[in-house]
Amino acid sequence: MRPLWLLFALVSLLAADGGCFRFFKGSYLLTDGHPAYAVADGRFVAFYKPSNHPVLTHDPLIGLYLFKAPTRRPFLLSRAEGKLTYCYGRGESEAAKLRSYPVALRPGRLANETKREGALFTSCCRLAGVVGPGGIWWGRSTIRRLLAGDTRHGDIGLRFEQKGKKIVVTAVDPFAHSGVWPGDRVTGGAKEGRLSLKGLLEQIDGCREGESVSLRFKKGGVKALRCFERFGGGVVSDTFLERFGIYFDPSLKIVRIVPGSPAQKRGLKAGDRLLMIDGKKCGSWGDVREILSGYAKRGELPKRFLWERNDFQFFLRPFSL
Repeated sequence: MRPLWLLFALVSLLAADGGCFRFFKGSYLLTDGHPAYAVADGRFVAFYKPSNHPVLTHDPLIGLYLFKAPTRRPFLLSRAEGKLTYCYGRGESEAAKLRSYPVALRPGRLANETKREGALFTSCCRLAGVVGPGGIWWGRSTIRRLLAGDTRHGDIGLRFEQKGKKIVVTAVDPFAHSGVWPGDRVTGGAKEGRLSLKGLLEQIDGCREGESVSLRFKKGGVKALRCFERFGGGVVSDTFLERFGIYFDPSLKIVRIVPGSPAQKRGLKAGDRLLMIDGKKCGSWGDVREILSGYAKRGELPKRFLWERNDFQFFLRPFSL
């Protein structure tokens, strides 16, 4: 038994000083200056697209890439619990404290924000998560979904917030025609009792096209809400307009347009900035959600959007699918 105890002590020591990269040779590499970690035979995960390795899977809403590269010994995946070490280079590490765990499209966060990408390890050199810019992290379940090629996320056109013990609808996508209003309170599922916000978000994230999520509201009773693919949120913009193929920076300038999307067909280009919706000024993602939620409450759709391109302003009618 003594050799096993010595081996465990060695592995724990390696984990404590960032030596997991030495213990698992070939399991860590830098690609274009960014770290990547082997999570299966010949499979690495990273927060940036590698220029010299073939990408196998990319989830744009969580910002992770799975790519192919030779490895002799991938890390074993583990839950993020117990004593954790945050490693951000060969021999560079520190004790990790977590502020939150990942839930659906919401990443977990380290207690202290960091600009250094890295990984979380348990005391026995098991990979518990990968850490991206700002101290966000994703764990074992997310990595396993990538390995399975599953990058889909469900949506029902509602956004929620926990207020005390209450789950309240904070924003409503008017294009989803859900019949739910901002401020409505969720009291549970159709059959089960009270729902947690975590359980609700994970249930919605896992729903697929053609399915529905049944929720009980304090006013209005039970509603079966149609599921569809989610296009915004996570690490990209979430304005309810992403379904039309447009993605914004925080100032509402378009940073990406999906080829062949309704937005591209209407003539919008990267660099265009959204200024107003029917005369209402908007300067942030939250502003757009709030304005569009007002239309959902009235059972209406906006009539025109004001855009700016190179100091030239122009109107467009609402998009259609």
